[in-house]
Amino acid sequence: MCKKWSCLIVLVFSLLSSVAWAQNTATLHGYVVDSVSREPVPYATVQLLDAAGTLINGAITDTEGRFQMKEVPFSDQTFVVSFVGYRTKRIVKRIHEKEQWITIPIVMENKQLQEVSVVGEKILMKEEVDKTIYRLNDFVLHNSPTVLEAMKSIPGVTVKTSDESIRVNGSKNVLVLVDGMYSSRSLTTLNPEDVESVEVITNPSVEYDSEVANVVNIILKEERKQGVRVVAMGRGEVPWNSGFGRLSLDYEFSKFRIFGNYKFSDLRLRPEAFVYDSTYSTVTDDEGNRYDEITTHDVLTSPTSMTHTVGAGFDWRISKNDLISVSGNFEADGGVVNSRQYSLYNANGSLAFEEWNDMMSRSRSRELNYTLFYRHRFAKKGHEITLNTNYYTMGGTREFRSNSLFHYLDADSTTLALDRLTDNWQSAWNAKLKYDLPLTEKLKLTTGLQNYSRWIGYTYNGSGDDQYFDYQDLRSAFFAQLAWQLSDKFSLSAGLRGERQHFSIYDTITRSQWHVLPTLALMYKISESNTLKINYKSLLQYPSYHFLSPFVYTQNDALVYSAGNPYLMPEKTQRVSVSYTYRKRNTNLIVEPYFAYRQGIIGIRYTVDGAVTNQLYDNVANAKKYGGRISATTLIGGFLMPMLEFDLGYVDYGLSNYNGLELNLVAALEMELPWDLTFEAEFMNDGRKRLYNGNAYTSPLIETIALSRSFFSDRFYVELAMEDFFLSEKTEELVDVPGYYSLNRTEQQMPTVTLFARYVFKGGDRKMTQIEERESLMESESNVEQRK
Repeated sequence: MCKKWSCLIVLVFSLLSSVAWAQNTATLHGYVVDSVSREPVPYATVQLLDAAGTLINGAITDTEGRFQMKEVPFSDQTFVVSFVGYRTKRIVKRIHEKEQWITIPIVMENKQLQEVSVVGEKILMKEEVDKTIYRLNDFVLHNSPTVLEAMKSIPGVTVKTSDESIRVNGSKNVLVLVDGMYSSRSLTTLNPEDVESVEVITNPSVEYDSEVANVVNIILKEERKQGVRVVAMGRGEVPWNSGFGRLSLDYEFSKFRIFGNYKFSDLRLRPEAFVYDSTYSTVTDDEGNRYDEITTHDVLTSPTSMTHTVGAGFDWRISKNDLISVSGNFEADGGVVNSRQYSLYNANGSLAFEEWNDMMSRSRSRELNYTLFYRHRFAKKGHEITLNTNYYTMGGTREFRSNSLFHYLDADSTTLALDRLTDNWQSAWNAKLKYDLPLTEKLKLTTGLQNYSRWIGYTYNGSGDDQYFDYQDLRSAFFAQLAWQLSDKFSLSAGLRGERQHFSIYDTITRSQWHVLPTLALMYKISESNTLKINYKSLLQYPSYHFLSPFVYTQNDALVYSAGNPYLMPEKTQRVSVSYTYRKRNTNLIVEPYFAYRQGIIGIRYTVDGAVTNQLYDNVANAKKYGGRISATTLIGGFLMPMLEFDLGYVDYGLSNYNGLELNLVAALEMELPWDLTFEAEFMNDGRKRLYNGNAYTSPLIETIALSRSFFSDRFYVELAMEDFFLSEKTEELVDVPGYYSLNRTEQQMPTVTLFARYVFKGGDRKMTQIEERESLMESESNVEQRK
């Protein structure tokens, strides 16, 4: 009898153990990739070992580098991955989810580089005359914690995870859109699996504002993962005692997506950052008398400057053809800087007096920014209308106080106190209506209207002198762009943008002016890997509001008067370039000689009246630039993937004092290290940027060195970085006009050690059935074809 009960108890425990085992095992989806290029490695052997090193499971990757294992126990598991031409990798992964996805990078052996040929693509690229479309591997998207990490695989695009900044071919002038819309959402809250494609536009067409140099448009799938994503991130810096924190939320349900974020940041400038700041100027009047000034400027203290930003919005997919999105941001900031100036003044070679000037500047501002986006797709393939609107308003005050002590050689010292209070507020409304109209299968027309209105109010109170400024302008634009696939080899894009600027000052002075801005691009596809493009583009650069304000104020001392100019016209640039592009697997190369002609450059015009110098903003000069750039990304030695952007040109103002070479170098490299560490470095060297009255340059060389690692299935990311340790920012302004000479030099160094951390939480994903996945895939493919 006892034996029967013993057998029954053993049987029950065996069943319970089997159930428990079944409930604590995972189905593992794996992906083996090259550690540098992130290309999939097919036919690699994956072994699962127990604590004693005994083989308990195994798999071989398919042609896309994927493998699957079932009934893998929950715990830390040891995997051994091997493949001919790669180093055997032993790695421990924690298994803790019923359906778990892991990526295992392996390192190529240098001595066998020529023997290995890895097939498979992590990214599909289609180059068109007006843009390049990238489709990332779905498996890569699934294994990327954020969209930013996924975009690192796009040639020419570099991403800085810690501040969410994006560069295209080394340029920071990038407009980032989501489904063609302007939005205040954080890109980290977007689910990478929702990304259908990424469009990179390095020569924006006439539909974009002239100031935009590059555009990155992230296209989302129609059917997206439902659930919530919460991203928390923070960054601290020493010795600056500065940093920021951000909390973002994205929740997708039914036909709605709601998102919001809060961010705070603080910045404290340390006095030792300003290594060198000095000015030398001399004025010679009509009678030959010479007046000299030598000034040095030091920052004494800088209490913390705080900024708070709150944003929220929603997307509503009304139907398969209609989408509406609303978002808004509120930002408040304020800061204080205390500084001191010391000046020596000479008259005809003899010291006239000395000046000590203690200054305090306090600023506060509030900003509101709202966007509204609507898109409707018609029944006909490719017919689409979009409306992008934005309203921006800002109000701010700046308080300036100075206490000056003048010591004269032949008289007693005197003191002078000055208080100056300025209030300024702006509001701007921007609306763009665009219609995409395919005329034939190979001919597409994009046309639309845009209106931009701006109002600037400014008041100045100081030293008993009260002034105000009231400025309004309206820019009305129309644009039309044709993209034509002439043949399998040739593509043509031609566009025209007309802008009418109308402005009024104090409701008494008005002026209007038309600008015609044509663009043209011709692409010849030499082969699958080689293309040749000819581009012509004309664009405008409108003056900022502080150039327009006509207030007269003293600068440094009573002998220099400065003023704005409300009649300023925008700068106009015409640029012609020929670019050769080579793209194949891990190599991306662009060589582009160019010529640019700038008209109506905004600068300062100087006049001398006795011992007094007057400064007025004006359209002062024209310039020609002959240059070329090289952009390259490639695989070196099987373990380094560098990016290089090199631009060199000669600028000709027609005045030998200001002519000369310009140089810009931006480079980056990323490398996988043992223990799942990632090494990243960014390099920058801006050679002298030629200006009409001087130049600015950044002196060498390393901008950032960072070491990072991900934990908990890539949800938790930590980065330790050294920034600007080998970098100093220098500017030099030289003015040499009849009767006046000035040389201003500044240098600052801001080395920091930063610690950045980010955690991504996602939950509530609804599992799609096989039928739904198939339908979603078919619809995504249909959308891609429709956009083509």
